[in-house]
Amino acid sequence: QGAYDAVIDSMGDLHEYFDELKGEAEKSQTFDYGKAAADAINDVVGKVVNFTSGLVSGLFGPGEVLGPVELVNTVTLSLENIQSVEVSYISEGLTLLEAPGDQLIVKEYMNRNEEDIFANVNISGGSILVRNGRRQGCFGLRSRIEVFLPKSFAGSLTLGTVSGGIKVPGEWRLASLVARTVSGEVEVDPARAATIRLATTSGSVRAAKPCGRLDFHAIRGSIRLNAAEGGGSFKTTSGGVRVQFTELSGSVDASSVSGGVRLGLPADASFEFEGRSVSGSIHTGFDDKL
Repeated sequence: QGAYDAVIDSMGDLHEYFDELKGEAEKSQTFDYGKAAADAINDVVGKVVNFTSGLVSGLFGPGEVLGPVELVNTVTLSLENIQSVEVSYISEGLTLLEAPGDQLIVKEYMNRNEEDIFANVNISGGSILVRNGRRQGCFGLRSRIEVFLPKSFAGSLTLGTVSGGIKVPGEWRLASLVARTVSGEVEVDPARAATIRLATTSGSVRAAKPCGRLDFHAIRGSIRLNAAEGGGSFKTTSGGVRVQFTELSGSVDASSVSGGVRLGLPADASFEFEGRSVSGSIHTGFDDKL
C-alpha cells in the first residue's frame, strides 16, 4: 500500500492532465478527446501496476536496458547548527556510514544520470531534509544511497524508504534514531539514543547491542534483538520475536499475532511478568515463582 501511494503521489495532479486534453479538444475538431482520455487512463493504470510492482519486488519489465549502477551525484552539507537530519527516498536502499570529516554527505548511485532525478535538499530551522528527485516516468531506474554522517553528530537522524533495506552499521550515539521502510529489512548494529525506532511492513528488523528506549515494529517479518540495554516495545503481526537484554532499565513489551516470542533478561533483573497466548503455550525459567 505504501509503494502504491508513493507511485500515485509521484504522478502529480491527474486532473490538470485531463484539463490539458480538454483544452486540446476545444482547439481542434479533429482531436478525439474520448480516445485520448482512454489511452491516458490505460497508461496511468499500467504505470501504477508496473511501477508499484517494481518498487516492491525490485524487478521491472523484461526487455528494459537497466545499465550499471554508478555514482552519479554527491550532496555535501554543513551540519553547523543542525539538530535533525532526515534522508527519505522511494525505491532505494539506504546505508549509513561514517563521514571522513564534519559534513553530511549523501551519495546517489544510479543507472541513469539525469539531474532532475537527483536529490532535493531543504534546510530549515536547524533541520536538513534530503529527498529523492523526480521519480515520475523513471521506469527501470535502479539506485542505492549511501549516507555519510560524522560520528560527532549527536542530533536526531531519520532514514526512510518505501522499497529497499536500511543498514546502520557501526557504533552511533544520537539523540534519536528512526529507520523505516515499507518493503525491506532494517539492520542496526551498536547504536545509543534516547529513542530508537525501527519499522518495516514487509521484512525483518534486526539489531545488535542497541541502547535506549527501543520501539521495533514489523507486520510481515521477524524481529531479532541481541545484547540490548534499556527497554521497549517489540511487535510483529506475522513472524517471530527474539529479544535478549544484557541490561534492563525499562519495561519490555514483546508480542506476535502469528509467531513465537522468546525473551531473554539479565539473571539479576527484578521485574513483574505478564504473559498471554491465544493459541500456544508459555514457558519460563522461573515457573516455580509464578
